[in-house]
Amino acid sequence: MSHEDPWMSTLSCIRAPFHAFSKEHISLVDIAGSLAKKCRFAGHIEDMYSVGQHCVWVSDAVRRRGGSLVEQQMSLIHDASEAYLGDMVAPWKSQMPEFRSIEDRIQNVIYRFYGLPTKETYLVRHMDRLAAFVEAREFHNDDISQWGGHDEMLLELQSEPPVYAWTWRVARERFLEVADELGL
Repeated sequence: MSHEDPWMSTLSCIRAPFHAFSKEHISLVDIAGSLAKKCRFAGHIEDMYSVGQHCVWVSDAVRRRGGSLVEQQMSLIHDASEAYLGDMVAPWKSQMPEFRSIEDRIQNVIYRFYGLPTKETYLVRHMDRLAAFVEAREFHNDDISQWGGHDEMLLELQSEPPVYAWTWRVARERFLEVADELGL
């Protein structure tokens, strides 16, 4: 790591450099802890619902729909780059290709570290999107029927049970338990 490469320090004191981020900088404990403390929807929801709990939900949804082990693993860590970068709400992220490129680079390093493909399957992407609808239904005051172009998602949403927010500690521990169950 050059002296000019900015870095951030993780909870376990790993110095993760911005430009030279690599497998040596990845810690599942750091990822689980960080994601458990990051709120979905940039915090614009009624309860604290973490990115960590979201990832566990997506992984479980993939499993319930018969997804492969690799898809379940991918879905659990699909937002792992946010542990190092933070997050940006999807509508704004779509307007910032440089941020998306950096996020993709770090996410791909994480996927490769765990021996996973870097291209998410349709099922993983679809369950991630469904999760946003489920979470909005439970924790946001917005009328999700107005989100547009998602009639099939709204139908699928009807069969999903309620979701209740966990504490960050529960989210961290559940994330790590599922990771262990999935062999990550």
